[in-house]
Amino acid sequence: MDHEQVKSWILDPEASDTETSRLAAAHLAECGQCRAFSERWAAARQALEAGPMVGPEPGFRDRWLERLVVARRLRHRRQTALALALTALGAISTFSAMVWWVLDAPAKALGTILSHLAVLDIQLRFILDSIRIVTYMLPPLANLGIIWAGVALALGLITLYTGFSALWTASFFRTVLQTRTKEN
Repeated sequence: MDHEQVKSWILDPEASDTETSRLAAAHLAECGQCRAFSERWAAARQALEAGPMVGPEPGFRDRWLERLVVARRLRHRRQTALALALTALGAISTFSAMVWWVLDAPAKALGTILSHLAVLDIQLRFILDSIRIVTYMLPPLANLGIIWAGVALALGLITLYTGFSALWTASFFRTVLQTRTKEN
């Protein structure tokens, strides 16, 4: 047997069969390095077993759960602040572009903004009506056991709304750029 196999046997003699135990004992009788390892392990094991069993202090679970709740609350606040900051940044930049454009050519800009807002209003009404239809459909779908179809429909409508919003924003800025190029 080699040193590593004997050390494994020393650390866990119950995991070996009788033949392995016999070979390891024979190796220990001849090898001073493995004998020294065995003696050090026996001393360490005795010291571990001699000490008192130490457990957590009373109230450990409650203190740990409280810290966990505080950490989750802090992470939620950070995520909310980041989302609000990014939303505000997007709104401010869009509003700034609109104001800059309006100040440059007020009559054309106002007409374009109003037409785009009318289109956005129609799109939002379409989405709200679609969501209203889905909410009326969900209870019967749930009774039929196909609630996932309603959830998929709702997710599809949300995707559709996001697409409409992106198209509205893109068309607005395309109009702004076209107006700017015609003026120059």
